[in-house]
Amino acid sequence: MFADYMPLVASGVGATLQELIYWYDSRSKLETDEYQRMMHSLSYWVITFLMIVLSAIGCCIWYSGQAASGRDYLITGAGFPLLLKKAVSALTSNQNLKLGTRRPIAAYFYSA
Repeated sequence: MFADYMPLVASGVGATLQELIYWYDSRSKLETDEYQRMMHSLSYWVITFLMIVLSAIGCCIWYSGQAASGRDYLITGAGFPLLLKKAVSALTSNQNLKLGTRRPIAAYFYSA
């Protein structure tokens, strides 16, 4: 019976791990007003929960009809929220694009 829910659970765990890693990475900023508002915002946590659930459902749809391992679901579950966050960030960014201001590797890993 658990095998029926394994894709949902594994991809949900992946999305949850991604969120936990985000908060761990942000640990030095938790005292700022922005993060205090986020931590106490019901809408933020509702959106986070919905992203975890929708990532799990998205993974099941993505792999429907294919043989996939729990690891595949876990990694894809972590990737779905990251893709959506980057897409929203790109679409809502009001910054002018400046190319070549930082080293390419640093710019890739430290852009947010």
